[in-house]
Amino acid sequence: KRRKESTVMNNAVDIEELLKMEEKKGVRYGGQWADTVRELMKYRDENGHCNVPQRPSSLGRWVSRQRREYKNFRDQKHSCMTPQRTKILNYIGFVWDASDKRGGRRNDERWMQMFEDLMEYKEKHGDCLIPRSYEGNPKLGNWVMTQRKMYHNTKKGETTRMTEEHQHKLDEIGFVWNVQKGCSR
Repeated sequence: KRRKESTVMNNAVDIEELLKMEEKKGVRYGGQWADTVRELMKYRDENGHCNVPQRPSSLGRWVSRQRREYKNFRDQKHSCMTPQRTKILNYIGFVWDASDKRGGRRNDERWMQMFEDLMEYKEKHGDCLIPRSYEGNPKLGNWVMTQRKMYHNTKKGETTRMTEEHQHKLDEIGFVWNVQKGCSR
């Protein structure tokens, strides 16, 4: 438990350092942008997700604007979004595609449940190499395959639901991102 608390604290320190760098850069409205990220983090801590309703809050409109700016940035159009801002928002669990109306909390709870199932598997078998059709928990094999696919798509620059926080959690337990055929049980 102490390690988990330490990791959370390190992540908070890392995020704050990134926000301070954003403020110092002098990017147009950098300080105001960083303050709004802090407001979003508070919302996330209180609600368990970053999916702020667009109405009636100004924070919701800001979140929507970040999604538009990111889309323009990704499509190489004029945008206030930067790689640094994208990194910060990814780090706090920002949801780039809000078309999934199921809600961040429910999805994150589902992710955490599968992560806990993965931890149980690792404790029992000594690794994270779950077969795709694992009889003990068929959903776990599919979930692991999906995590790998999202990870690789993210590395290609595609937008996925993989957050840096989830990637770090998986890295910390020795998750294997590249698996050769026949390497899983």
